[in-house]
Formats: sequence, C-alpha cells, structure tokens
Amino acid sequence: MRGNRMGLVVLLAACGIGLVPSLFAQRDGRKSVAYQPGDPDAGLPIEVLDPAEESQLSVLAGGSCELVSRPPTLGPTSSSVIRGNAFRISRPSDLTEIQMELSFGNPQAPVQANASFSIHKNVGTSASPIWDHFWSQSPAMVLFGTGRKFYSSGPITPPTLAMGVEYYIGLTWGSVNIQYFRDSTGYPLPYSDGLVLGSAGAGVPTGPPVDPAIDFFFPPFPSAAYSMQLCITPKPGACCLGLTCNDTLTQTQCLAQGGSYSEDLLTCAQLQQSGLGCPLATGACCQGVSCSIQDGFQCERFGGEWQQGVACASLGDNPCLPQGACCSPSGTCSEESQENCQTANGVYQGDDTTCAGVGPACQLGACCKDGLCNYVVRTTCANNAGLWRGAGTDCDGDLCDPT
Repeated sequence: MRGNRMGLVVLLAACGIGLVPSLFAQRDGRKSVAYQPGDPDAGLPIEVLDPAEESQLSVLAGGSCELVSRPPTLGPTSSSVIRGNAFRISRPSDLTEIQMELSFGNPQAPVQANASFSIHKNVGTSASPIWDHFWSQSPAMVLFGTGRKFYSSGPITPPTLAMGVEYYIGLTWGSVNIQYFRDSTGYPLPYSDGLVLGSAGAGVPTGPPVDPAIDFFFPPFPSAAYSMQLCITPKPGACCLGLTCNDTLTQTQCLAQGGSYSEDLLTCAQLQQSGLGCPLATGACCQGVSCSIQDGFQCERFGGEWQQGVACASLGDNPCLPQGACCSPSGTCSEESQENCQTANGVYQGDDTTCAGVGPACQLGACCKDGLCNYVVRTTCANNAGLWRGAGTDCDGDLCDPT
C-alpha cells in the first residue's frame, strides 16, 4: 500500500507589475513582501521566440554548468523585477555559480545594471511558501550588458543546499530595462540535483533593486522556467556498473558510463550493507500519475514513490492513482484506486485506508430502511440513509419491522 502523496504542482501567487512600497511588511522583525496571483510576466512587453531556432543556440550554455530550463519561447522585457526558479533539492548541493540568460546593451554600447543573485529557502509549505533569505550577494554587483548571453554571479560560496528542501534561486535588478528568457513547459521536471518546480518572480517598486535579504512570498508558476544555469560541485557516490560497484565516480560520470547511480557520498560498502548491492533493484516508480520502472535511488531523486520488484502493469490500469480499501458487493476487501473500485461496483473507503484498518466496514450485514431489509456493507447502508444492524446480521425474521 503506497503512502499519501502530496501533489508536486503548486499554484502561482506572483504578480508581475506595478507593486507599491506599501506591500512591504515586517515578519519576525525583517522586511518581507507578498504578491497577488498571476503570471509573473503578465502585462509586460514580450517577444515571441522561434522554439526550433532557440533549441540550436546551445552555444549560449557553456562550461560545466547545467541548463535547468528548456529552450525559451518568450522574451519578456522589464525593469525593477525579481526573477528566478524554484527547486526541490534531492541531494546535498554546493552551488558555485549562478548564470541567467539576459539581453541588454551591446558590445559597442555596454549598459550597466545593478543586480544581485540570491537564494531563498522555503520555510513554509509547497502550496504556501515562505522564501526565507538564505544567501545573497552583498553589495549588489554591476552587470555590464553587452547583448544576449548568460550573465554570471561569478564564483560564490553559499551554504550547502540541503536534500529535500525547496529553494528559490534568482536575480533582482533595478530601473534598467533588461530582456530575459523563459520556456513554456509544464513543471515540475527533473534536473541532476532534484526538481525544477517552475518560475517565480514579481515586480517591485521602481528604483534600486530590491534588497534580496528580505523574505519573498510567491509560489512557483508551473507553466514556465526562466533560462538559467546552475553550477554544482559534484560529489562521488556508489555507482553500479553491472555487477561491479565503484564509489569514486560522480553521478554524471556514472551515467556517462551506462551505470546506475545511488547517491552522493554513499560508499560501495554502505550500499552492500543496506542489502541492495549491484545491480540496483528496480520497481514501479510513481511520479504524479505516471508509472515507470526505475531503481529506488533514481525514483527518489525525481520525487517519485517506489515499490521494489513491482511492475507497473501489475498495479492495474491506473497504477499511480491514490489507493484505499475497496468493499465489494460480496463483502470482500481489496486495496485499489477509487476509479477501479467504483468500476467494480465497490464502495471506496478513502485514500490510503487499508483493509486491516477499516475493520468490519466491508462485512455484509442487515440494513433497514422504510421497513425493508437489504444485505449490504455498512457504507452502502449509510449512503442510502439506512440503519445498519451490524456485521454478520441477516434479514431473517422481523429485524426491520417498524412495529
């Protein structure tokens, strides 16, 4: 029986235009700001890009940094904004550089912009995040705009990003018009260190860039991500190359050799002690409503739920839907999705209920209504406003006689 799953996709609560300083408030003695729902780029001048042409511009993504978005389809332009992406980290990550794709100025006439890269940690929930200041550049740096390219934070040493935690990573800039780039892809989607949850951002009062040390309140927009690259210091871990284990390879090196990677800093000895060993066991991995066969480490990295040794086909037509106890018309109990239960004319007892937990709810008994008696399960009786006489009772005699 699978445990309860939280939906990965969350609603946007970010505004792209016209905020005023009165929206700034105090939280725990520090300045914070909240925004209204909407697309972060709503109402801004936006250039529509050719996806086919953009997919060939890989020359823009240089070095060993990973591009965490898809080829851009839109190029909004704005001044005085906060723009970035939200991430859920699947392994401890040491971020060494942030790069964001921008376009302003040109080689013949460079334009200066005061800007600051920052990282915020979610201390709220996925649906209602509170992006608490985690790290930022101080003082703000000066970006020299010379056209379209990835503009870099330079070498940085923020604290390690913790596994299982959500972070906002982005850029703020002041009153200089800068074009930035985003795709039109549905998120969340995996990248090497976790999940990209979507874009996030807001407009800010005109003038100098917003102090990135304040707290932000804007859930990710799951229909886009801004064109950004993250540079992470790779760590080695146990890599299964067939039956052989090697714990000197990073995840990228392991996968490049066709191996199956466990997790950072896990040794081959620890993998063997865990009872797994090489090759890594596989099973059904549910990511949302999609089921695929993966090893447990891979499934966990992508935020899935894993069942060792189980085939997707064996889980029915809808293997990744929530499951619960299903009472059949004959009084037996099985654990399956609500859809499959109702298709079989069963009575669904709720997500994540178990046959052991519902007790006698699936046993047949006498149900009295309007002087008539039916032999049904308790839930069916209650749903029809009947009086259930208990598990194992029958309709013999005058049990339901109103007199």
